Amino acid sequence: MSTDRLPLHDRLLVDCIHPDSAPEELRRRLARTDAQTHARFIESAFLQGVHPLLYRRLKELKLLDTLDPLQKSLLTEGVMNYSLFLSHLSCNCREVLALFHDAGIDCIVLKGMHLSMLIYDNPADRMMSDLDLLVRQSDLLRAAELLAARGIAPHDYKPVEAETAHCHHLVPFTTNRGNSLEIHWTLKLGIPIDLDGLWERSVVEQADGVELTVLSPEDFMLHLCLNATVPDFEVKLRTLCDLYRTVTRYGSRIDWSVVIERAELWKVEKSLLLLLHATQTLFGLHLPGWLFERVDIPELREMERTMLQCMFSAQVQERNAVIMLMQLLRAGGLRAAVSLAWNKVFYPKEVIASMYRQSGESSPAALYLLRTGKLLGRFSEALGHLILRPVSKNKELLTFDRSVERMKTWLHH
Repeated sequence: MSTDRLPLHDRLLVDCIHPDSAPEELRRRLARTDAQTHARFIESAFLQGVHPLLYRRLKELKLLDTLDPLQKSLLTEGVMNYSLFLSHLSCNCREVLALFHDAGIDCIVLKGMHLSMLIYDNPADRMMSDLDLLVRQSDLLRAAELLAARGIAPHDYKPVEAETAHCHHLVPFTTNRGNSLEIHWTLKLGIPIDLDGLWERSVVEQADGVELTVLSPEDFMLHLCLNATVPDFEVKLRTLCDLYRTVTRYGSRIDWSVVIERAELWKVEKSLLLLLHATQTLFGLHLPGWLFERVDIPELREMERTMLQCMFSAQVQERNAVIMLMQLLRAGGLRAAVSLAWNKVFYPKEVIASMYRQSGESSPAALYLLRTGKLLGRFSEALGHLILRPVSKNKELLTFDRSVERMKTWLHH
């Protein structure tokens, strides 16, 4: 594996979470690392969504005590809090799956819960923030009604069919255990996915006494790529860990020719190759050499360098906070900016009512005014954030944003 281009604390993080790293070498490196680097190392683990995995690795290797005491305390507390959250999320998952099973609604467990239950060695190793489930579009509204009737969803949770024209899932809701749940009907809106084929290829697995229906290995890998790069770039170190462990877990079950063929159909081939190549660079993932013959290698390596710089940049969180403002700045003129704002405000009124838990009988004017106010609030907060920052920091943020946009242009053209 090669982490030479990364800052010291990020290089240390990658090596600590890699299952093949030599414990004694890690011990020496951690012992001679100063407290400031330890702090950045732990902060990066949280930002990259791998702190539960880091904690278990360090604990297994008896390296926790090599950390600065404050950082050890922060890491331990964060992981304990996440473990409690995960127990509630897992209970919700079991409840919903049982409810859907009894009602004859087919359900595929997506993303984080799939990874947690089947891919990682320990369910608590994989950080996630919500529960994502896929049902057939014909079952979508009935599933929502069942959840509300059972008390898992709020009693006034009444999604409308119009939501499916704007998103690949219903408006998320908070469950009776305080978790966020998204009911999907497809993986991503606007992607030419053969949904019937997706369901036919799904597989049933056993995990901790629970029967889970999950995507086939090939579909699952492509879903990870879709989730990380479409429509926005949201790749973290956790993303590459997911790919590494997915390929390692499924091994010979993966038909790489099918993966590439389906990636072309889903228009995610470049995303797949970029993420796999980066995973190979950081973690030494073994992949068929012919995979990368389909793309210009120097160009792929240049995009990989850009991607890794973006992943580990200090501007990642800042850009996420002002993403809407950045979109307006990039719009390319007043007409384009107005068009962007118009599209963000004027959803169907039924969708806005569902998003903000308003009555379906509310007047269109009131709903559009509510939506405009919410967006203006976000815009004003982002603008204030930028105004209060030094000019040099804003220049760094704009440079970072241009790098992300250049990479997205390469991925999607």
